[in-house]
Amino acid sequence: MVSLVSLGFGLVVAGGIPRSASADANSPMALVYLSGFDPATRLSLLDRVAGRVDVISPDFFTVKADGSLSVRVDDRLVRAAHDCGLQVVPFVGNDWNRDAGRQALAGGSDLARQLADLVVQHGLDGIIVDIENLTASDRDELTSFVRALRGELPASKQLGAAVPAVLGPDVTGWEASYDDPALASLCDYLTVMTYDESVQGSDPGPVAGGPWVEKSVQYMLTRIPRDKFLLGVPLYGRRWVDGSGGDAVSFPAVSRLVAATGVFPAYDPVQQTMHLGYDAGGAWVDVYYDNRASIAAKLSLVSKYHLRGGFAWSLGQEDPSVWDVFRSAMSGVPFPDIAGSYARPAILQLWKQGWVRGKEDGLFHPDQPVTRAESAAMVVRALHPSDSAGAPGFTDVPPGYWAYGAIHRAQAAGWVRGMGNGCFEPDRSLTRAEGAAMIARAFGLTASGSSGFPDLAGSWADGAVAALRMKGIVTGWPDGFFHPDALLTRGDLAVMVARAMGLF
Repeated sequence: MVSLVSLGFGLVVAGGIPRSASADANSPMALVYLSGFDPATRLSLLDRVAGRVDVISPDFFTVKADGSLSVRVDDRLVRAAHDCGLQVVPFVGNDWNRDAGRQALAGGSDLARQLADLVVQHGLDGIIVDIENLTASDRDELTSFVRALRGELPASKQLGAAVPAVLGPDVTGWEASYDDPALASLCDYLTVMTYDESVQGSDPGPVAGGPWVEKSVQYMLTRIPRDKFLLGVPLYGRRWVDGSGGDAVSFPAVSRLVAATGVFPAYDPVQQTMHLGYDAGGAWVDVYYDNRASIAAKLSLVSKYHLRGGFAWSLGQEDPSVWDVFRSAMSGVPFPDIAGSYARPAILQLWKQGWVRGKEDGLFHPDQPVTRAESAAMVVRALHPSDSAGAPGFTDVPPGYWAYGAIHRAQAAGWVRGMGNGCFEPDRSLTRAEGAAMIARAFGLTASGSSGFPDLAGSWADGAVAALRMKGIVTGWPDGFFHPDALLTRGDLAVMVARAMGLF
């Protein structure tokens, strides 16, 4: 709120519930699986995703070891989901039991008929086949079962299938049991499990590292159409002790570990994942997990590759704030933390031009004070000054510093000045007065009169602020003052640059 009044930006941006698919057919499809929990907890979890996803897929059907079907349809959950606009497309699984899966396929026609009847009887919106841990010898039988189910289901009901993500044609093990092109031709969509890069028993590592996920997408698109492709993200993490283990761990459990250990997790911008490492009484613990920022980064591949949408496994294990950005991330909207910021329109305009970037954690941090280096980099990206030949540079900005080039060019153009003794202090926060002066110099704005702010009378920055005020780039606070020594935020600077560029 302080930033809003400080720049006089009056537009209120809605950053709440994302659009439902029924409201906008062009929105990417969003689905979430639901496994475990008691009935009351399941009902309470609906509040997290109502209006934020399209489909919920609960574990209503499980194939038992003898091939018979365990049915646990919760009609109360179905009604509640429908009441809040969610479609209910449960999955049928085999709990990784190979014998159960094979028994199910052996009676494929009868099982398909039974499932189709249950879908109609309970008013469900379709079904997803999630039979896992088979082998290549079962591939044709699995496809035949899905074909039989397609034939039994009413045309209005959805049919999906869960398939693993693979990186190339040389597929062995349980992943070889899926004929992806055939399944895609029979189903409305495939939920591609682009997670479990690292699993129980493997070496410690990301559950879904960014490069691995993108390579999976690229190869899977040679096998299935993009309009049948739902990209999967994990809502859980994994924990290893001295390199062994890899058991699944929920986000709330990770939060408790952070509180208990006092160790701050690190974000890996390359792998797009969070990592927590700490010593537990002589045993080294590694925890890899995903939060809102890392999930948003991976979901951006939906927009990049024009996929049908995305899904998550599974509801109740997550950082609850992920739902605020789930669909917008798939739509190509960057920086999940700008959803409620007054500066969002400005940030998006500058991002589209390539003039602003996020932090290493994938967020923009609009309310964080902007540094002198960040401000120079933003303005240089926007205005492209000539090279810095002849500029003396600053002793505390070495060639290896990330903003060395931008600071050097801004200095050569006369937009920024040092702090004395040849130093620039690039990591120091920028004040409102300094920010106004830099913008005025960079855009060549001048004014002959005073700014009119009492706290700028006689100030070195009064002329610069007057020029910006005359152009509507800044206004004062409600108290009638400018507060020149208050710190400028990253969002504030984005608004100033966008206004100066005439972007809104």
